[in-house]
Amino acid sequence: TDVEHIGAFSTGNELVNQLHELMVRTMVCNMQGKPTDTPIFEKLGWTGDYNGAIKTFNYNFDVSGFLGHFLHNLRDTALPSGRLNEFSPSGYISQYDSPCWTQMYVNSIYAAWHENGQFSLVEEHYDYMRTNVEYYISRMNGGAEPWIWESTEVGPANGMGNRLGDWAAPNGSIYPVTAPPEGGSLYNTAAVYVVLVVAVSLVLKGILENTRYFI
Repeated sequence: TDVEHIGAFSTGNELVNQLHELMVRTMVCNMQGKPTDTPIFEKLGWTGDYNGAIKTFNYNFDVSGFLGHFLHNLRDTALPSGRLNEFSPSGYISQYDSPCWTQMYVNSIYAAWHENGQFSLVEEHYDYMRTNVEYYISRMNGGAEPWIWESTEVGPANGMGNRLGDWAAPNGSIYPVTAPPEGGSLYNTAAVYVVLVVAVSLVLKGILENTRYFI
């Protein structure tokens, strides 16, 4: 994707400068009309990879068009319930429900406005942002423990839904897939709380209407 490089970074340490330059080149290689996780494999647009580097993207590149395009695709592949896909574009909804990745939707929209002044994304995605937040809240309160995300998905690779929070856990392996020892509830609950903090911030700023959960 042809994006303008708008950031600059320099230190007195040449090794640190080289590491930053390698990072920037890697990001460019992975902007293929969507944020891929590698320029050589399946080329899916993964939410988790972009979610972990939102500020880095915003401070180094003008991603206004790139992000707008990806968010549009992400919303189009989402379910009416508010559940988002981990990647987009896609012809099907993933069986794995992992907010530690899909929180990228709300997080990146808020960051685009807060850091880059791109309020148009808030306006465009307002309705589904609210639906998404409502989905997270209802999902967290639908199990035995209130306000805890219960990661119960078991995919063909033995619990991959619990594993997306740490794709390369030190104690695990990619093939066969093994989840990190803390399981999915811990980091997925934390991810939803981050989304709720953003949602409350939008409420306080008068952008997102109050819901019965925020009163």
